Amino acid sequence: MKRILDQYFNKIFVVESLRDNDSKTGSDLYNNYLKLKAKQIPKLETELVTPNNPNEFMDFLNRLSKEVKTTDLLPFLHIEIHGSPEGLELGGKALKWEDMYPLLVEINERIGNNFLITLAVCRGNYLTRIMNPTQIAPIWGLIGIWGKAWDYDMQVSFREFFDELLSSFDYNAAIKKLNEANPDEGCSYMFYNCESLFRSE
Repeated sequence: MKRILDQYFNKIFVVESLRDNDSKTGSDLYNNYLKLKAKQIPKLETELVTPNNPNEFMDFLNRLSKEVKTTDLLPFLHIEIHGSPEGLELGGKALKWEDMYPLLVEINERIGNNFLITLAVCRGNYLTRIMNPTQIAPIWGLIGIWGKAWDYDMQVSFREFFDELLSSFDYNAAIKKLNEANPDEGCSYMFYNCESLFRSE
């Protein structure tokens, strides 16, 4: 893979867990763009993961933790799940940020602090509130919002984000496209990395 702001990934996981009446924005992004685009990029793989509840989501993180230890997997997580300041909601059940934190730390540590997560999740940036500068970081970088995420915005904005990222391999340009894709009604996505977060403590 090409170098991207000193970070690497070789597989993009789209993790979607939405309500029955929701637009399946993650599946749409995966099926109609990402898995097709990945065929044009050597050694890049993609996978759609659809956990139905918190236990299945944690099983997925456990799987990643094992795979990054035994293979050359370098994951990039794009998550489309309902969220709150306290964590995620899957199948009507809550999963606190604190509950997933140790597994995120394991994954990030095993891949040399290269773990990037994009959170197409309401209030996803609240994950940063539990990061502790005296401990190993759970991510290298996080892209998300403090407020509410709208499905009509995500359908447009993250397609633009990945289109730019997988063409130019430039996070800065991709984040710019993410925020410019729907300027009138879009969400305000922000990028945080562990170094800048810990410097601000």
